[in-house]
Amino acid sequence: KFTWQAFTPKRIAQLEPEVRRLVTRFLDQIEGAGRADLVRQMFYELPVLVLFIFLGMPEEDVARVKTWSRNRLMLTWGRLSDEQQRAEAAGLLEYWKYTEAYIQGLVANPPDNYVGDLLRASQENPDQLSVHEIVNVVYGLLIAGHETTTSMSSNAIVTLMRHREAWERLCAAPALIPNAVEELLRFDSSVII
Repeated sequence: KFTWQAFTPKRIAQLEPEVRRLVTRFLDQIEGAGRADLVRQMFYELPVLVLFIFLGMPEEDVARVKTWSRNRLMLTWGRLSDEQQRAEAAGLLEYWKYTEAYIQGLVANPPDNYVGDLLRASQENPDQLSVHEIVNVVYGLLIAGHETTTSMSSNAIVTLMRHREAWERLCAAPALIPNAVEELLRFDSSVII
């Protein structure tokens, strides 16, 4: 209950200046190159950095979190030997401990962000939201919150390149972008259920 109550439009709107700064940074790095590998140069790191802003996590931990996410993906969909499974599981355990230490470090002085909102809710209603549950929420968000966006962004660009007329319409009329995003999410989802 409290996890979705803390996920508010106001909290998301507060991210906009930082997200714009990040996107501009990534676009500046590829501008004028003539060619770019958008997955490698933009979509791989950008979504996790946005998530880090939302959760208040340090940017220097991106590579570790991406590795731990890969551990989860490999355990779920990889064809691994017993030894490989143990190695990937060890990575996930390290990931859990990282998330647990991060949350525990914020308990005494919750920040003004989503995690802080959850910690304050837990302090007010410990029987309804425990710190352990907050660790679990952040752990899950760190895995699911960026891999899907990386995949979806990549799918969207490929789709638009295959349908150049749609790309040209969006370039000519940026007001169409929100509806295009919704349609791209429907057309080629990053998660198949």
